Amino acid sequence: MPTQHLVGHFGGAWQMQKFEFPSFPGPILVTTNCVIEPMKSYKERLFTSNETGWPGCHHLSLPADAGKLVEAALDAPGFSEDDCQPGKAPGGDKPLSVGFGHDVILANAETVNSSRVWFECWT
Repeated sequence: MPTQHLVGHFGGAWQMQKFEFPSFPGPILVTTNCVIEPMKSYKERLFTSNETGWPGCHHLSLPADAGKLVEAALDAPGFSEDDCQPGKAPGGDKPLSVGFGHDVILANAETVNSSRVWFECWT
């Protein structure tokens, strides 16, 4: 199964998992060792790969097991149209900034060609 579309980022720093993951309306793939003990509200939706893992969570061997993640995503409710507003955190009115370099980008926003910057929310 092709995995080129299994790329994304949601939320902030790793320590925010217990606040951000419960409201995420789909499966969550953790690929680094920054996973913390999952809460019951999202443990069934948590997938790990590589050297990362947690007892009781789904562990995938990618790309061979990508279909399991895709199936879980197709079965999940996903984001609503209202959740897919650029710059807005899904499920709330807080601004959404991701990545460690967002301060640098925002400080230079006037010089960034906005036609080359995009955000797409899959529903």
